[in-house]
Amino acid sequence: WVGCCVVCRFGGEEQCYHQKDECPRRDSEEWVNIEDGIQRVGKELFGGRRMERFSSCFSCGVPQALCNQWKEEQGDGGRFQQGLGGCCQYQGLLIIILVGSMAKYGEEAMGVIEELMAKDGVDGRGRGGWALWFGKLI
Repeated sequence: WVGCCVVCRFGGEEQCYHQKDECPRRDSEEWVNIEDGIQRVGKELFGGRRMERFSSCFSCGVPQALCNQWKEEQGDGGRFQQGLGGCCQYQGLLIIILVGSMAKYGEEAMGVIEELMAKDGVDGRGRGGWALWFGKLI
């Protein structure tokens, strides 16, 4: 997914490794809707400080153990700190995939998310319920 155009990837295009400005579909309504969704979801998830400490990278949303921006503190049970010179290699990836899947699969994608939340005993209904679940330490 890194370096992949979300519209082309979910659209099944063979050539999907490009940025939005290089995308042949960049002026489509689909791209406009996805960009709007990325802004809204990003604000809800990262802007509201919904991520628990040490749960994930605050730039991309993936676990800190997988992101180059974070270094594990030695012997402390999984705590991380931002590494000097570390750079997030997955910038915004969680949100891009989430919004892309919602745009492509709609209610089916939301059904999968609700099922996963239910397995964790979380009621995602109501404002920001899903964002609180995404921000949990796993």
